[in-house]
Amino acid sequence: MNTNKRKTEQIPVPVYFNPATFSAVCKDAQKAGKRGVMIQEKHLKAHGFANEYAYSIKGIGKFLKYCWQYWRDNEAERLAKAAEVLARDKLLQEEKKKLGLIQ
Repeated sequence: MNTNKRKTEQIPVPVYFNPATFSAVCKDAQKAGKRGVMIQEKHLKAHGFANEYAYSIKGIGKFLKYCWQYWRDNEAERLAKAAEVLARDKLLQEEKKKLGLIQ
């Protein structure tokens, strides 16, 4: 009997997504850099019937393990800052047009 315990215990968690949620998680993983941009979400199963798909889960485990909670907590703040920067940029472009710097 082995009584040595690991310092950190790993618990496997099976996660089931509906297609819409899976698509959203894939996009978030791509934005976070944990999943490749060129990886397709689903592809036809080899030797499967027509319209039978297999879903590619590459990078999803890493994203859920390392980034998901942080990404979700800070996504709204990041998007708000990005919208603010875009609005500021738009105002600057209009001001440049008024001054005649841009045609």
